[in-house]
Amino acid sequence: MDKQKHQTKTKEAEIKKENQDFPNIPASSEKIHSEKMAKKEIKETSKLHDDGKTDNTEKSEN
Repeated sequence: MDKQKHQTKTKEAEIKKENQDFPNIPASSEKIHSEKMAKKEIKETSKLHDDGKTDNTEKSEN
């Protein structure tokens, strides 16, 4: 039982560390196992414009 508790704490610590390393990626509920997956998620959440800049903020109607 202690081993399972330790694994849970380790997983939580890894997720927290990843969230600190990648502040612009939304908080993850699971560990990212490859760099390709992270890049794919970034590309899907960022819109590429003609000038090469990305916009990953939602437009608000203020």
